[in-house]
Amino acid sequence: FLAIILVIFIAEVSAFVLGFVYREKVKTDVQGTMHSVFEKYDGKNPESTVVDYLQEQLHCCGVKNYSDWTTTQWFNSTGNNSVPLSCCRQDMKNCTGRLDQPQEL
Repeated sequence: FLAIILVIFIAEVSAFVLGFVYREKVKTDVQGTMHSVFEKYDGKNPESTVVDYLQEQLHCCGVKNYSDWTTTQWFNSTGNNSVPLSCCRQDMKNCTGRLDQPQEL
């Protein structure tokens, strides 16, 4: 029993050390993946549904902030200077996602 507990403890310590050492690489990889998913966003495909769901549940917009949307194909193709409605704060009833009203995002 002691050996099993010891192996589990060593695995936990190893995972912590590896996570600490490679945290920047993990952060960079995750952000890169998120940017590629945002680039494929069109408001209709399954990836778009996941992005909308995550933004609503995590109360966030974009990878770092709402300005991340300005570099996506979706933003450029819509031409209405707005982000998806999933970026809107939940307490805002008439939010349009327009960038000239950032207090609503």
